[in-house]
Amino acid sequence: MKTNSKLFFFFLVTTAIYLGSLFYYSSWTWAVVGGGDPWGYYAYLPAAFIQHDLDKLDRTVEVRKQYKPDSVKPKDDNPLGIGEALRVESPNGTSDNYVIKYTMGVAILEAPFFAAAHGYAKLTGNYPADGWSLPYMLAIHLAGLCYAMLGLWLLWLVLRRFFSENITLAVLSVLALATNLYYFCVYAGVMAHAFQFFLFALVVYATVLWYEKQRIVHALLLGFACGMVTLVRPTEIILLAVPLLYGMKPGHGLKERLHFLRSKLKHIALAALAFCLAGLPQLLYWKWTSGHFLYYSYGEEGFDFLKPHIWRGMFEYKNGWLAYTPVMWLGMVGLLLLRRNARDWQWPVLVFMPLNIYIVYSWWCWNYINGFGSRPMVEASVLMAFPLASFFVEAGKRKWLLAITAIVVLFCIWLNIFNTWQFKKGLILSDAGKGAYFWRMLGKTEMDILDLVVFETGEPQPNPAKIKQSRVLHFEDYDQLTDSTQWGEKAFAGQRSLKIEGHSDSQLHYQSFWKAKIGDLGLERGQWLRVSAQVYITGRPKRIYEGNYLTCSFKRAKKSLKGRNLRLDSKPGNDPVSFWGGQPELWAEAYYWVKVPPFLQPDDDLRIGFEGLNHKTMYLDNLSVEVWERK
Repeated sequence: MKTNSKLFFFFLVTTAIYLGSLFYYSSWTWAVVGGGDPWGYYAYLPAAFIQHDLDKLDRTVEVRKQYKPDSVKPKDDNPLGIGEALRVESPNGTSDNYVIKYTMGVAILEAPFFAAAHGYAKLTGNYPADGWSLPYMLAIHLAGLCYAMLGLWLLWLVLRRFFSENITLAVLSVLALATNLYYFCVYAGVMAHAFQFFLFALVVYATVLWYEKQRIVHALLLGFACGMVTLVRPTEIILLAVPLLYGMKPGHGLKERLHFLRSKLKHIALAALAFCLAGLPQLLYWKWTSGHFLYYSYGEEGFDFLKPHIWRGMFEYKNGWLAYTPVMWLGMVGLLLLRRNARDWQWPVLVFMPLNIYIVYSWWCWNYINGFGSRPMVEASVLMAFPLASFFVEAGKRKWLLAITAIVVLFCIWLNIFNTWQFKKGLILSDAGKGAYFWRMLGKTEMDILDLVVFETGEPQPNPAKIKQSRVLHFEDYDQLTDSTQWGEKAFAGQRSLKIEGHSDSQLHYQSFWKAKIGDLGLERGQWLRVSAQVYITGRPKRIYEGNYLTCSFKRAKKSLKGRNLRLDSKPGNDPVSFWGGQPELWAEAYYWVKVPPFLQPDDDLRIGFEGLNHKTMYLDNLSVEVWERK
């Protein structure tokens, strides 16, 4: 097959998969109107060109409220009722303005699609020309996909200069289908990452062009592309390492590079001008709304560079990069092969990637909620294309390694697409994920109650058919309660239950149910504890992160040896089983097994208790702690 035919076939298949998934997954009306990052990126456009309230956002928010009323919640300190903009005193001091939290880089890239949707709505009259109706939502969903395709095409143009067409197509296939670029095109294309993927690819492409042809137009393109990257995510200004270090040779490379850059001062000055022009609209917007050319719009959110979460951000199942994009392990190995197979990219990649990892995982929300896998690494995969290609080159030299690599890549493509489907179906919640749950759900299309238990506790659960109860350590039916303030007027069995009062505050409350010394219990390694209770809830928290838990912990003095928490709110009436299930005013058993940890000492404690926010009153009955063993 000729090169053009192979490239056409790749884009045909990839586009078909993306478009098919896009229309299968997306809910066009709420993904942006519902609020959050996508709303903040996009709101510049309708606020500037339709509602004409970019400084106040009042009319723009009123339109949003018409589509999604519960997404606008006015408060005394936030009369507008949204979290995507900060309230500031206007420069003239007459009234308050609102500064959009997010920079406008994504909005600039969305603008052509916005204009097309607005023209369609105005010409046909079939939909309100308000910036938020179906044509607009469809247009900006497609925008992310189109930019991702452009980014892949630009990468093709670059990679083909260094690698064979088969290696290049293999790399593009991995990026398109085995990484979370797929998720951030077909399900969350309204986020920033597909756009930033394109801009990273544009920087890489413009860098190669400038060094090859050394024309002013390419310097301008490079400067503007770097400026747009910074405008979308200011911390990614470190991508300047790519044009500064590209093609640098070992040894005296730095000296030669400085000499070369001095000879191109005119080009560098024009590139710097283009860089500044890309960010100028943002500076003017901040000056107009806040009175300052530079304004930190993220409020109290920020970085802690002294305590980065690098290990967790890379490897944990709370959106860890390599946990949810395992194909990039091949790229990590390929980092060692860059000097052999892509020397020009050795320094750009080896400088950018560690810096990027350090910065993105120093952010306060290191697991980057609202997405599948580690979001900031989507655009970084553009740079990882080179070590990935280097690995494929080496794999191609050995038939056995090539065969293994092909199997691994195909598995990773299946896993990524299947995990994305699970995420959409509510079977994976990756930003709160745990390794035990991830592997338990591998290949599953439905969730059962023990799956939910594993998700909540992080404890692998034994097969009930292969274990048996050996004895009961503790049982409490609460019929003998003498403190009337603890009596529950509802009971699963007998006369009474334990009443756990609700609290109006947002503080975490703990209540101990039972405590015993390990030396008095005769526990042995290899046994399980089955902790259970009948639970009755009078109302569910609005978010699963605000749940109430039945806790089991092993303590040595003040040191925690092991702890597991089971959410109680999700147990009554959760059929079919889901993260968000559970009904009030029903009795149901909440139970889980906890493996007895090794190396316990007689003076260690076993503690069973309750922990949670508990805004609603709930009742517990028939609390039981049992020892189970293998049959």
